[in-house]
Amino acid sequence: MELCEEKNDPIRTGNRLIGQLLLGYMAKVEQEQFRYFYDNEIKVSRKSLSDYDISDKVKQLWALIKKTAQKELDDEPYQAFLQKGFKIMPAFYYQQLLPEITPEQFIKGAKPVEFTRNKPVLTAFNEKLNSDVSIPLVPEDNDIRTNLDNIKTHIMATNWKVGDYWLFKERVKHGDKRVPHRVNDILNLIKQVDKNQLDPKTAYEQIVEKAKEAIDNPRRGRCSSTTQFYEDIFNHNILTRDYELNRPIIDNPNELLI
Repeated sequence: MELCEEKNDPIRTGNRLIGQLLLGYMAKVEQEQFRYFYDNEIKVSRKSLSDYDISDKVKQLWALIKKTAQKELDDEPYQAFLQKGFKIMPAFYYQQLLPEITPEQFIKGAKPVEFTRNKPVLTAFNEKLNSDVSIPLVPEDNDIRTNLDNIKTHIMATNWKVGDYWLFKERVKHGDKRVPHRVNDILNLIKQVDKNQLDPKTAYEQIVEKAKEAIDNPRRGRCSSTTQFYEDIFNHNILTRDYELNRPIIDNPNELLI
């Protein structure tokens, strides 16, 4: 709804409902810890906003906002949203968690804290905000089981590419199918669900962890479509109803990831 009203900067404070909700949530989750960090680390030890240990809940909050914008907006307005709104808003909201200066303090020369003016710090902070974050899983077990079945079908129908013949040692056999190691691990987790040895939600959470491991530590010879598959799992894109399972795989045959 807010994205329909203001595409570039829908999450500002003021009279925006989403701004008030965001500020209230962040105050509940972060205010006490962040004020302590500001008083003892930024003011005393000369650390910066980018040194702050952002809570997972806040990371997930902004990741969800970003994902919603990506889904609702076309490419051009989405890029404008990233540059004009999303780029400075998280830091601005941390700014809002600090006490306002009083008129007496202002007369004595005190100035409001402005985290958004230091571009290098802002860039480092945003990189930290977007790292190691996964949106929480919410579907019911039955929906997850259906998606696990679809993932298994997709894996078994895909011709997994390799960079060169000697890289077959980086692959394992799942039945008659040769697949990457971590894809095989994913299949084995789904098999445990099929045998009622593992509940669907736990299996899916472990599959997401396996995808994150694969993204962070790519094996030699991996092609871009395999990386995309892991990213789609980690970002939960594969759970959406319009995700194109079993779509053709197009890779650069000369591509190698180290």
